[in-house]
Amino acid sequence: MGKSTYNEVFARFLSSKDGLSGFRNKIIARKVLEILKPASSDRILEIGCNTGELIKKLIVRSKNVVGIDINHTALKISNMPNLFCMDAANMDFLDGSFDKIVCIHTIEHVHRIEIAFEEMDRVLRPGGFILLIYPLEIIRGMAVIRQTLASYSSKWLALVTGSFISKARELHIHKLSPGKINRLIAGSGLSFVSGNLFLNPWPAFLTILKKEKEMLNKIH
Repeated sequence: MGKSTYNEVFARFLSSKDGLSGFRNKIIARKVLEILKPASSDRILEIGCNTGELIKKLIVRSKNVVGIDINHTALKISNMPNLFCMDAANMDFLDGSFDKIVCIHTIEHVHRIEIAFEEMDRVLRPGGFILLIYPLEIIRGMAVIRQTLASYSSKWLALVTGSFISKARELHIHKLSPGKINRLIAGSGLSFVSGNLFLNPWPAFLTILKKEKEMLNKIH
């Protein structure tokens, strides 16, 4: 999929504070803050930060918060110095750079998902954890149809031709579940903690992964 789909309209739709999108973003932000419990000393990474709306809430509580996204336009809109254009499968951070990682409705978009999990494992400190939220989809792409239509200049043409369906499936490359996430991290330093249903208000999964501590601690 070309990055052109991630345009200004798409970015603003996802970060909207109004309507259903705004309601959804408030629910997600409240849940993220409840689980992360960000402390002032925490080093937090958001993968798929879009225009940085969640980052703004986190940075009030934690001094070291960084966001990455592949959408140049979204990052330009944000105009925040701690947001970077970066692929989740190729992160330019040192090993063990973060205490907590949050990834909201992004992992299903990542092409090299196995490598992305390897990278999360690498940049997360031992004992740190990852919070993932991703859609519960019966059919891959169904949860992103509204966002896909928002990216078209001519929505009627997209509806008539049906092109929005294939583009939605190009956006949601993976249909994920807690079981599949558990299989994807097999053999890594990450362990599966929990995977629960989360209504935001649409059905999604909320999964927590933890990085094992030093091997010496595991033996004892």
